Amino acid sequence: GPISTKVNLEADQVELTLANITTELAALVQQNILDGAKVTIKRILYSEEYASGMELVIFVGTVDVAFNRQVLVLTCTSILDSLNIMVPKNIYQEPCNYRLFDAGCTKVAGDFERSHKASANSTDLFTLTDVGLSVADNYYALGRLEMTDGRNKGAKRLIRRQIGDVITVVVAFQFPIKMNDHYKAYPGCNKRPEVCRDTFTNQENFYGFSYVPKPEETMFG
Repeated sequence: GPISTKVNLEADQVELTLANITTELAALVQQNILDGAKVTIKRILYSEEYASGMELVIFVGTVDVAFNRQVLVLTCTSILDSLNIMVPKNIYQEPCNYRLFDAGCTKVAGDFERSHKASANSTDLFTLTDVGLSVADNYYALGRLEMTDGRNKGAKRLIRRQIGDVITVVVAFQFPIKMNDHYKAYPGCNKRPEVCRDTFTNQENFYGFSYVPKPEETMFG
């Protein structure tokens, strides 16, 4: 599609559509291989003496991926969109300023990795049943899992919720989960002090401000 350029503060965008992609590429897309990919579009001034110096860069950006059957749609947003990153980095807010498993959090993902296997065939593409979980409800909510064998091998998914022995993911698997499919799971964090304390025993590194008044309390309290 055309490159959309605006004179206001909105970032430029362009949409690329790739039709009839191969099964191999489709499988890689399902494994999030294009997450954070960078796209560069150039206009080539071709001649018999063509050289790289005769290329004109007209767009540089990052992609948001949509996939349907054999059609891959890349919505590309200008690299200038990174200027929307909130500054300063740390703000006075109730949720923790750190990201789970980053340097400030100090916890290591590998220490919380658990290997499991599905105990039943799934009836849809969003759920996985495992009677061997033996963890509290939503221990894995907002976490992630990675399939280590079966038809979905290599697929990584964010976990929407986990109630009892059923895990529900955010994005559908390409194939239904089968009994005895193995996977690795990592717990998630909602950036609240109770999860930091109870799940990760990391309250000393919690970097939120639990006693900052909520906006409505500041205005009307």
